[in-house]
Amino acid sequence: MVTTPITYEELPAVASDFDTAALRANILDSQRNGQKYHDFTRRAMQAGVQGYFAFLRGKRVTYFGRGGDQHIEWFPGATS
Repeated sequence: MVTTPITYEELPAVASDFDTAALRANILDSQRNGQKYHDFTRRAMQAGVQGYFAFLRGKRVTYFGRGGDQHIEWFPGATS
């Protein structure tokens, strides 16, 4: 397990509500357009993401919000 603190300046507070549609649009933007990590992080926080776990063997990322909301995003090409 690796834990990495984010040291970027000027990041927003994590939104109270978990916005799955905004998070999925953010992920898609990164996959298709190579969005910078700082921008991905900012948008994820605005969508209510407080953290995530990347499971390389499981080929998925689980994003979670402040109220226990979750979204599982499978790696491109992985089957659920």
